[in-house]
Amino acid sequence: MSLEGMNQDQIEALAALTKSIADNPKTRLQFQALVKTAHPDATTPELDGALAIRELAQQRQKDKDEFDQYRAEQDARNSEMREWAEVVGAGDCTYNDIPEIQKFMTDNGILNKAFGAKSWSQSRSLAEPSSAHTRTFEMPSTYIDKLKAGGLKGFNQWAKDEAYIALNEIRSGKAS
Repeated sequence: MSLEGMNQDQIEALAALTKSIADNPKTRLQFQALVKTAHPDATTPELDGALAIRELAQQRQKDKDEFDQYRAEQDARNSEMREWAEVVGAGDCTYNDIPEIQKFMTDNGILNKAFGAKSWSQSRSLAEPSSAHTRTFEMPSTYIDKLKAGGLKGFNQWAKDEAYIALNEIRSGKAS
């Protein structure tokens, strides 16, 4: 649009319209954006300030989102450590056993840490021979003498006596 061929009243009306758009707070920034588009070298401090504020707000939101994500991860780690502390406190494992228990839980599809640690502990105790389950007999010389004196009958009686003692220990809970 050119001003050539316009009379003074038309030019003044166009200037008044432009001024009213530039002065109106609702349209001022849009007008400055149009000016900046048409003339990139034009100075528009209000628009430049608004764009800088918007950029800062976006950066602030990005930083806030990253911090919130970090906080959520920390909370999850702390929660997991509290759960493991309860498991260790229950006596089913130590902190050094946790990686092995986690592998055991993954292999067996177990999600609950306490149940996983208890199952792992029980599986280890079943896999390893225990001294509580092995019974050794030392025959005192009196038994040997008794066996020699009684022959096969004395040996049978000795075996029955030992079996009865072992059975009573199992029933009373002294041996398992």
